[in-house]
Amino acid sequence: MDHLLFGAAYYDEYMPFDRIETDMQMMKKANMNVIRIAESTWSTLEPQDGVFDFTHLDRMLDAAEKYDMHVIIGTPTYAIPSWLAKKSDTILAVTKDGPSLYGHRQNMDITDPTYLKYAERIIRTLMEHIKDRSCIIGYQLDNETKHYGTAGKHAQELFVSYLKEQFPDLSAFNLEFGLDYWSNRVNDWSDFPDIRGTINGSLAAEYEKFSRKLVTDFLTWQSDLVREYKKEDQFITQNFDFEWHDYSYGLQPDVNQFEAAKCMDIAGCDIYHPSQDDLTGAEINFCGSIARGLKKSNYLILETEAQGNLEWLPYPGQLRMQAYSHLSCGADSVMYWHWHSIHNSLESYWKGVLSHDFSENPTYLEACRLGAEMKIYGSHLLHLKKTNRAAILVSNEALTGLRMFPFKGRENSSYNDAFGTGGELYSFTIAGPSLNIQGLKGDASMSVNNSKCICTMTVKLPRRAFAGLTVDTSNGNITIQDMTSQSNTLTTTNGNISITGGSLDNLNATANNGKVEVNNLLTQTFAASTRNGRISLANTSALSITAQAQNGDVKLDHTSSPYFYCTATNASVVGTVTGRGAEYGLNLTAGSGRVTLTDANDDSFAIRSSAPVQQNLGAAQSFTANASNGNVNLEFVQ
Repeated sequence: MDHLLFGAAYYDEYMPFDRIETDMQMMKKANMNVIRIAESTWSTLEPQDGVFDFTHLDRMLDAAEKYDMHVIIGTPTYAIPSWLAKKSDTILAVTKDGPSLYGHRQNMDITDPTYLKYAERIIRTLMEHIKDRSCIIGYQLDNETKHYGTAGKHAQELFVSYLKEQFPDLSAFNLEFGLDYWSNRVNDWSDFPDIRGTINGSLAAEYEKFSRKLVTDFLTWQSDLVREYKKEDQFITQNFDFEWHDYSYGLQPDVNQFEAAKCMDIAGCDIYHPSQDDLTGAEINFCGSIARGLKKSNYLILETEAQGNLEWLPYPGQLRMQAYSHLSCGADSVMYWHWHSIHNSLESYWKGVLSHDFSENPTYLEACRLGAEMKIYGSHLLHLKKTNRAAILVSNEALTGLRMFPFKGRENSSYNDAFGTGGELYSFTIAGPSLNIQGLKGDASMSVNNSKCICTMTVKLPRRAFAGLTVDTSNGNITIQDMTSQSNTLTTTNGNISITGGSLDNLNATANNGKVEVNNLLTQTFAASTRNGRISLANTSALSITAQAQNGDVKLDHTSSPYFYCTATNASVVGTVTGRGAEYGLNLTAGSGRVTLTDANDDSFAIRSSAPVQQNLGAAQSFTANASNGNVNLEFVQ
């Protein structure tokens, strides 16, 4: 693959009316280049036993070829048709909770011979029908495959055969698993009990290991079938998912993905993560690290959310941030589930790129911007590599063990939580020159005091909103990047304050002997003061701005506010202000210089005066400036 893939899952079968042409045109407008289809639609492809209907599939492939879109085909085996469920009493999985009922997806026994017979038929029939299509670039095996807790008669018979291969000596088997305890000893393989009732943690863990092997065997079997038909330049992948924590995070307990991925050409995964203030970045990074390790190479994001759950609607700009986060972890694609919101059934309120009205919306328009950027810069973003100096070793066996024997008082803590971002993980204290960070949740605060410290102190925080930030240093600089906090006090006696990006509401910055420099900041109220140093504000917006520099300039660069109060005791107030000059009430004084005002959009608004300027003081917006020993030079720009 020589370019990034950008697109979405698409289902003509689900549409309430025909709009495939419109959808393709909208995708092309967004510079999308791939759709993923078919994996969920067995009952449409084979509405009756042996009766096949590829109408919707052909429509999507025809449209893809017309609009030069790539296609990834999924084998439709993870959700069985109703007629198949009636073929045999053994098709639906039997779990520790009893027999499964038809209706939900992923409810079958992946070891059942009858299920496998019909799964092979639909795979072969599908592949034979589409194998010559030029738009198909790859195949996805099944969908988020797991063992589904299968523990039916056939699965347990396979487990006994698996144990026999490892332990030809039955006594050695009993000794290995400690089955003399509570008289659990097995003296004849024919007497092997139902595994669902075992109290032996080791034996239960071995069954979990065996169950994960069933997934590996199942996917390998499907891969072998697909390879009989696929072209040499087409790939095979699978959209592995991860443990679900109301979002994707951590090692999947029901699949050994490292083993299962061996039958594939490229690793693939589904990563669902929260948005808004709940997005930390750890979800994308940790899942991406696992995916990158499956084939020790780049991987595909086959599913991630565009809008997703109602509470996940991304902030403006967050869809792009999420996409670039995936790419920076080594993903060679960003594909949304799904293109359009579903109009009925279980996931009606899981929103796609388009909402239920199918119209352009902010998420779609942001996807258009992202697609345009990928088209321009995609060659530089493809096959990105990460160089790490440390590794985290994870294993399904350790995960299983902790689930079976949780720490006392931490029963709700998962193995994967060890890699989480919450709670006390970020709470620490350094004595002396003190760094004190507690909680780091949305209602927490952070304070740093390095008054006696002679070193640089760098604190990396999760990307979330904080209640407050207080930093105080006697001899040192304060540098803050891309932080969100509600109440902020920054003080340095001998040093500079530099702020780039983020949202720091109610910001008060004081540098007695140094400068204050702010760039690309969004805030409510901004107050800065220096005794010996300038104050610079660039591309910054606030409800009010107060800047007081005793021996330095106040410099404004495309700064926006309805209220300005600027004083430069022995220097000048200069720069560009966003807005129209005529809308401001002006109270300007240059004690030993001139007041110069221009408006880039209003030739009639031009003032050059050696006397104080007072104009329209009752206006809703105001600008007060006093340069006691300097000039006031301002230009208003849109």
